[in-house]
Amino acid sequence: MQEARDIGRGRGRGVRGVLMGTTALVLAGMAAPALAQGTAQPAGETEGLALDPLVITTQAESARGPVTGYVARRTTTGSKVDIPIEEVPQTISVIGREQLDDQQVRKADEALRYVAGVRAQPFGPDHDTDWFYIRGFDAGQTGVFLDNLPLYQYGFGAFVIDPFLLERIEVLKGPSSALYGGASPGGLVNYVGKRPTGERLRYAETGIDNWGTGFVSFDLGDRLDPEGGLSFRLTGRLAGGETEIDYSDGWRGFIAPSLA
Repeated sequence: MQEARDIGRGRGRGVRGVLMGTTALVLAGMAAPALAQGTAQPAGETEGLALDPLVITTQAESARGPVTGYVARRTTTGSKVDIPIEEVPQTISVIGREQLDDQQVRKADEALRYVAGVRAQPFGPDHDTDWFYIRGFDAGQTGVFLDNLPLYQYGFGAFVIDPFLLERIEVLKGPSSALYGGASPGGLVNYVGKRPTGERLRYAETGIDNWGTGFVSFDLGDRLDPEGGLSFRLTGRLAGGETEIDYSDGWRGFIAPSLA
């Protein structure tokens, strides 16, 4: 019995050896034509397959321009220069134009209701004033900026910025707001206005809500020379009518020309 098992093992090794040898011969036969083709190329030609160049282009986001989608990647708030948000050692929240349009906000403090650490409209809707607290501190007086420049406010004398004028709203949280001087210790709100982009813009809208407030808006822009070195933008809006608050008509408007 021991001899029979040894013979069986020997036959198994023999079968495996034959199969391995056959596989090696097949692979060698498949590689031979490829080698023959490689050596048969005419002189002066480069071996291999030449592919056309693949060029991938992306549109870089500007901290002073529109936000691509809902997630901003660059900012000027907190550093006053155009850098990636992850390089700013402070907490910054950015609300872009697309989000403002989707939420259909009528005032800037409406957009801030969804920002963490911000309590907006603590007294309810107010057509004359933007109210918001950042980390417990009232930022409506000394914490409002437009393109990194302060909009000084005192008492009930305040700037009310129409959201249609803005490209983005950026919120800097924490005492790092001292970078801007005498700002609120809880943080600040920096409005970034629309600017010329060098592209052709033709946009207009009008409507009325269920309270009877009507509006008309327009946003125009284009190049002034073929090379695109000079461009303009003209943005305007007029709104007013009845509102959900008695004795408040909510009339306001603006026109903002810009040249780059």
